[in-house]
Amino acid sequence: EHVEEGLGDWCRLEYRHMASFVAPEQLVFLKFPATEEVAALAPDGAAAPPRATSESLEKLVPHGDGDSSQAPASSPPGGPPLPPWNRVCLLDMDAELALEPDDVSKFDALVFGGILGNVIENDDGSYGSDDRTSEIRKFGFTHRRHLGPMQMTTDTAVLVTQKVLESACPLAEIPFLDSPEF
Repeated sequence: EHVEEGLGDWCRLEYRHMASFVAPEQLVFLKFPATEEVAALAPDGAAAPPRATSESLEKLVPHGDGDSSQAPASSPPGGPPLPPWNRVCLLDMDAELALEPDDVSKFDALVFGGILGNVIENDDGSYGSDDRTSEIRKFGFTHRRHLGPMQMTTDTAVLVTQKVLESACPLAEIPFLDSPEF
């Protein structure tokens, strides 16, 4: 779910990087700016660009009262429909549970992207964020997971998620370099 105004250079770079290692049918940019061309994000030689729609996740995935979490979802252009709400997980720094390899059987879609916010150094030296995820947390996600205490770029979060779910590697076994200085 893209929550930035427009599509800045850094965001474009991250999205293009994600499109280089995620199959186009598995990558959907939601609330993608209508003034942007999603095909420009496709890596050279790609068979197809990633999917994109200006619609919000809230409109595409049925959720709410009663049994709607089981209802089929709407389809963004160019691919299969999104899964029902109970099979969607929000990557959220404030989630109680960490993403685990066993989660691979629980979710058919993960939501991350321009929602993670900006890193803030707290007075005690720890780090937090400005909680931009709250902009879509309000949709009432049934499932939320975190990727550890540190803020990540979106493309890094996608790579970490792939490592956890596709390679069955627990977060604790992934070496991270926090706050690198160049």
